[in-house]
Amino acid sequence: MSLNKNIYLLFSTLLTLSLVSAQESPIQQKDSIITENLDEVVVTATRTVRQLSSLPLPVTLIPKEQINRSGVTRLNEILNEQTGIVMTPDATIGGGEGVQIQGIASDYVMILIDGVPVVGRSSGNLDLSRFAIGNIKQIEVVKGPSSSLFGSEALGGVINIITEKPNTDDISGQISHRAATFNNQNSTINLNQRKGDLGYSLFVDRLSTDGFDLTPNSEGQTVNPFFNYTLNGRVYFNVSDQLKAFASGRYFLQDFDIPSGTSEERDGNVHLRLDHELSKKSSFEYELYYTNYVTNEQTVDPINDEILLDNDFNQKLFRPEVRFNHAFSSDNTVTVGAGYNLENLERSLFAENITFNSQYVYAQYDFKPLEKLNIIAGARFDNHSEYNSQLSPKHPPATTFPHIGP
Repeated sequence: MSLNKNIYLLFSTLLTLSLVSAQESPIQQKDSIITENLDEVVVTATRTVRQLSSLPLPVTLIPKEQINRSGVTRLNEILNEQTGIVMTPDATIGGGEGVQIQGIASDYVMILIDGVPVVGRSSGNLDLSRFAIGNIKQIEVVKGPSSSLFGSEALGGVINIITEKPNTDDISGQISHRAATFNNQNSTINLNQRKGDLGYSLFVDRLSTDGFDLTPNSEGQTVNPFFNYTLNGRVYFNVSDQLKAFASGRYFLQDFDIPSGTSEERDGNVHLRLDHELSKKSSFEYELYYTNYVTNEQTVDPINDEILLDNDFNQKLFRPEVRFNHAFSSDNTVTVGAGYNLENLERSLFAENITFNSQYVYAQYDFKPLEKLNIIAGARFDNHSEYNSQLSPKHPPATTFPHIGP
């Protein structure tokens, strides 16, 4: 039993069923003398795989084990427990929460899923309660400017949600259900399997509640009744030893039951990526991404059923990108990338639709001139159809110095 901070949870029940194959593998004893490298690796800070302890940047890593121990089910709940991160209320019907990092407004904190951005901000906030965390491998939080790699939206930092990859021949996963006060019901199915060169993952999450009211003397509820669904499917395929393919599709639907009208929220995306290893030192990444966020809110006069407010919001983003990495040595890596953004926004409160595009290139040099000195220097150039072109240097360069003292 545990307390839910957001809805004054009085009790919680959890039923978990792990799915494994009927075949049993023999128990293998581990040699206690053999040492293992337990240092975590991150990819968001430099767009390359780096050990957490070696990064000259302030990065917080939230592994799956920590997420499971916390007992939470939504991204905003687990981030609320981290230092240097402040959750900001979202003035929408759902009463969700955005995020600030080290005092920088949520407008300048970029949210990624497997390295690609999600859209759908309200007053600058991206409601993090939209994201279920049942299929997450780890969450990487880069605190501080990352605009030289990710653009001006990452001026305050980056939060990258990295999903699990299938790694066993047998079908594995989890089925769980949580029940709490206010008829809060949360059901999750997470399945994955890897067979040779082909792997797949399937994630389904449903959350519903009757809502709650902290001010019974006022009209309306603090949180209205709602339900939402999250569907996510991913496929991994090794075309060859040098070429690996990844495809992912995600769909989110949320519906609020409000007395004065209707409110619906939909979020979908498709993500395709090819990883091409030219040699042990050089590799290309080709990426294609499309996402669409839609809300439909309608306020109705309860007396004559006339529509008082019709607020429709439809945002689309299409983005191809290519990246190149070359390691001159284990401590000397250059990263170069280029991409194109095409965005479209339709809103009933606007006189006309808004469409703009941008092209961008970026480069980063990560090297160690001395054994205990790591320097990361980089820059990004954005050419926007509506705004001035912008150069975003990584200044000052990120550095790590040798530790002095006991």
